[in-house]
Amino acid sequence: MRALAASGRYFNGQTAHAHKVLVTATAAYWRIAQEDGATLAEWKLDSIAATGPATPDGMVTLASAGSPARLVLPADALPGKLPRRTPALPWGWMAAVAGAVACAVAAWLFLPLPPVLDDAAGRAVAQAMTGPRATCAGDAGQQVLDGLTARLADAAGLERPVQVSVILTEEVNAFALPGQRILILRGLLREAEDGDELAGVLAHEIAHLRHRDPQQRLLETLGLQMAGRVLGSDAAGFAARLGALRHDRAAEARADAAAVVLLQRAGLRADGLARFLATPAMQADDAEPGWMSDHPPGADRTAATAADASGAAALTAPDWKAVRGMCAITR
Repeated sequence: MRALAASGRYFNGQTAHAHKVLVTATAAYWRIAQEDGATLAEWKLDSIAATGPATPDGMVTLASAGSPARLVLPADALPGKLPRRTPALPWGWMAAVAGAVACAVAAWLFLPLPPVLDDAAGRAVAQAMTGPRATCAGDAGQQVLDGLTARLADAAGLERPVQVSVILTEEVNAFALPGQRILILRGLLREAEDGDELAGVLAHEIAHLRHRDPQQRLLETLGLQMAGRVLGSDAAGFAARLGALRHDRAAEARADAAAVVLLQRAGLRADGLARFLATPAMQADDAEPGWMSDHPPGADRTAATAADASGAAALTAPDWKAVRGMCAITR
């Protein structure tokens, strides 16, 4: 069997974001690592299987038993023939699963999750997304971040406090999670030019919380996983994912528009979000074809969030330095 050292794309099963990765193999497992060398996952060799045949462009989608993640690699880079595995349940389970999904949908539409369940879901999702990565720390910076978040949450009319954390990873991103949680990744603080750009991102994520988008995305993820197990069809799962992404793009556009309103309502400059969306790091995300992306095209987002610079600066220079200092960003 040939050795494996191949570049590919990794989907963690929590978001639609594609991570560019390098996959290497030992006798017992595959190591999946980001371009900066950080390990995203290690899959035991005997757990890996292809979920279907190679696509016309020669790519194969792989999975590890018990993991929602997917790995896409060139077929000619694989060290040998891998087993095919398509999880399925007996057809008799279909009605029960469909009923469970329908009840969950109805519950989400009409009955918001009780805080204790919402908090538990948020903790579980945060743990699954961040894994062993460390949290950036610093009392002064955290107090500044908490104060800015509270100001924007108050403008959004949120009744429960929002917990915001910075995760030590170089990806440029931020996430709103169930349980009134927001995760900011260190790479975003590195790329942002000032506190107004950070405030724009926070306002966008708080808009997601206001619209209960994290709960809906969690429900969709669970529903798609159950549907995939019942139908045993990658094609059905792919079609369902496209439907979910179309909804995601609508939710992202809605959050962008709401973010500008929240910034203005809080008395802050509202031009920071558009400026951040125009940065090279954010525009680079447009490399993924638009119909496969969970965000509208970058140029469209920048145009839609254009706003004047009236209002107060979100952070003073010392406050901005304190926030970036949480992750030892010095430039």
